[in-house]
Amino acid sequence: MPKLNIRQDRFLKALLESSTIDEACTTAGINRTTGYNYLKDPAFVSEYHALKEKVLDHTTECLKRASEEAVAVLTEVMNDEKASTQSRLKSAQNVLDVACLNRK
Repeated sequence: MPKLNIRQDRFLKALLESSTIDEACTTAGINRTTGYNYLKDPAFVSEYHALKEKVLDHTTECLKRASEEAVAVLTEVMNDEKASTQSRLKSAQNVLDVACLNRK
């Protein structure tokens, strides 16, 4: 696969960080026509999808780690006899809610 040029690379990164294509064009310092032409280029689109997939994979891994930490905190509060009854019940309810969501 051919490498992207510097302007394409800047636009690619701007696309991932921007809300709109126009905003990405402005951020990358290119005009709209150029941006839309890049989006018609199969090599550019392929690179864009690959980078989006990589970002999504990284985000998913971060969420998994955070979820494990959250469950540990909820379990700790749920089992802490010194914690208020309300805190223990709320923690237990959160654990059950998530467990039920995962079964659907």
